[in-house]
Amino acid sequence: MPLQDKLRLVQDDVFRFIFTLGFLWILAKLLYAFTLSPLRSIPGPKLARITALRAIRNRLPKNVIRYALDDFHTYGDIYISKPDTITLSNPVHARAVLGALDSRKMDIYKSLSDPVMKNLVTFSEPRLASQRRRQIGPYLNSPSYLARMEQLVLQYGAVSMMHKWNEQLDSAASGDNDGNRGTRTIELSYRNDTQLATFNIMSALAFGRVDKATSDSSTVVDWIAATAVYIGISINFRILLRFPLSLLVRPWLRKYDDFVGYARESVRQRKELLDKNPDDKTPADMLQAFIDAEDPDSKIKMSPLEVQAESVGMQLAGSETTSASLTWVFHLLTLYPDVLDRAVGQVRSRFGADHLISYTDCKQHLPYLEALVYETFRFAPITSGFMPRMCSKDMSLQGYRVPAGTHIAFNLMAMNNHPDVWEQPDRFLPERFLGNEDAKRNIFAFSYGPRSCIGRNLAWMEIMTILANVLNTFDIRLPEDAMYGPHNVDGNGTPVMMPSHCHIVFAPQRPDRDCRLLVSRRPPPTEA
Repeated sequence: MPLQDKLRLVQDDVFRFIFTLGFLWILAKLLYAFTLSPLRSIPGPKLARITALRAIRNRLPKNVIRYALDDFHTYGDIYISKPDTITLSNPVHARAVLGALDSRKMDIYKSLSDPVMKNLVTFSEPRLASQRRRQIGPYLNSPSYLARMEQLVLQYGAVSMMHKWNEQLDSAASGDNDGNRGTRTIELSYRNDTQLATFNIMSALAFGRVDKATSDSSTVVDWIAATAVYIGISINFRILLRFPLSLLVRPWLRKYDDFVGYARESVRQRKELLDKNPDDKTPADMLQAFIDAEDPDSKIKMSPLEVQAESVGMQLAGSETTSASLTWVFHLLTLYPDVLDRAVGQVRSRFGADHLISYTDCKQHLPYLEALVYETFRFAPITSGFMPRMCSKDMSLQGYRVPAGTHIAFNLMAMNNHPDVWEQPDRFLPERFLGNEDAKRNIFAFSYGPRSCIGRNLAWMEIMTILANVLNTFDIRLPEDAMYGPHNVDGNGTPVMMPSHCHIVFAPQRPDRDCRLLVSRRPPPTEA
């Protein structure tokens, strides 16, 4: 037989061998998924039992809301979302998992080589996570330390926003704004201004400084986006970090390096300040808290690298999430004028126009405003879920056995719309939270249990003080040509919300078009 024919036969044999192996592998996957897997009795789509591709499709930025609710309506409270992952849609089951002391987060950072990312607070090991919470908790959970930080929160949040808007109104009134002489109403983007405010707050608290680099919101937005790109590439496409493919993502990696470098320089400057002036009163911010933090059990303090990592993590976790929350609050206020009127009425009935409203003021006198924020968390959550957990031991959920090692994800969209928990879940009703502590416990905006967001009290301080002071000082309304407003309703008569997509958080797709707001000063009180 000629050599060429022999080679062809060998090639055919190799192809058949590879094809047979592939067929047997697929057959084994199918047999395991449908006959042997301990999760085989749990409902869910067939494709999800054998591959994660369906879950990846569902996580694409514009797909999240639709598929989250579709899966809940199709499969119910518990279903397979990936071969080794179940997803929970009922708040009762979510609390049972999240509240477990041995609740273990999936370690999405284990493949990261960058030392800053590897030291972020999101540890998968419960022991290390508990140590970090013991170190930081006394500061972020301490009313006295939060009160000391409130001056910075107000300065770079509510006060800064009000000053900016007043300057624009003054400019408009004097005719310097596009020649509109005598105009006392301005149009602005609440998305841009809330981003700038929350970024500056976090820069002041996490880095101990607000300068040209961080006072431009686009810089911090780029830093956060670059970090998300770096994490995504490191976890899913590590080959892109190697030359020459790394050239494709070099701009993002450079911005990430700038972010980390800014944090490193902030820690160095603070250490230098403390060394030069050891007797001076230390600043009250999160950077100082990270430096001073000590585990009361082991007396272990954070290393400079860990301080740097926590500063980066604070900016990542605390700025865009809070900004997104405020964005959706303002959007919903423009969709529901009756809610806006009630919120404004409560604020202005308690405080004069010149009063700077503190967080204590908010907690004591503005229950409807708090209820409004809770309902925004429910109706327009800023994210579709939170870090999946790993089941550390066998457990039972809704009659199904969930073996140890199973990954457990959470469908936050479904949890916020579950008819067994929420009456009329498709309606925006802030009053459902007035005097209702049970309802508040069913909101998972900051997760739940021993691994919940440690910065939740700080986030509440930012949101409430910005919102209260803006509503007390300014009248707000939609432009006449706004696409989304009370006039644009669906078949049920519910106002249609502006389109969003979810990368890190749910954010408007077209903020330049959909986040425009007309602002004027609060009118003076009329004399009796």
